[in-house]
Amino acid sequence: EDKGDTATGNYIFDSGTLMIDADNDKIGIGTKIPNTKLHIKTSGGNELKYALELQNPSNTAGDTSTGILFGTDTNSSYAKGALVYQRNSTSGKGDFHFLQKGGIDGPGNPELSNSVLTIKTGGFVGIGDKSPAVKLDVDGLIRTAPRTSATCDTTTEGAIYYKSTDNTFYGCNSTDWVALS
Repeated sequence: EDKGDTATGNYIFDSGTLMIDADNDKIGIGTKIPNTKLHIKTSGGNELKYALELQNPSNTAGDTSTGILFGTDTNSSYAKGALVYQRNSTSGKGDFHFLQKGGIDGPGNPELSNSVLTIKTGGFVGIGDKSPAVKLDVDGLIRTAPRTSATCDTTTEGAIYYKSTDNTFYGCNSTDWVALS
């Protein structure tokens, strides 16, 4: 029975393209000195560099997703958070979903139905709403922390705040706070 190659110790491949630090249980890609369990280092420059690509090669719009699963338990089926990209068009465009598996503690990883925050391709954001129709679409209550005062100027035009001293909501019109009734 062929069990493949086995080895022990630290290994550096191709002058640092891949480093296996067996002593500290770390892997480095593009670095000889990994600082974390998986350390990926890109080349220099000021332009955007992608250090990691996740890909699901399916060609089906709406049914194709890929993402990162987050867990803090020794059992991988107890992961409760995820960041998922879901394809929704034939050109590969899609939506980001932040997933949180709530409810009873126990096995079961989050699914798309557990989306608590969605960012649509066009920039619409849904909190508790997977299909936002405006820039910010919230399914539930919105709370603004009570304040006693706030600055109203051109940079805060359109802002709303709740004044705790008179229990009133105010809107900024770029120069003054106007009571909303």
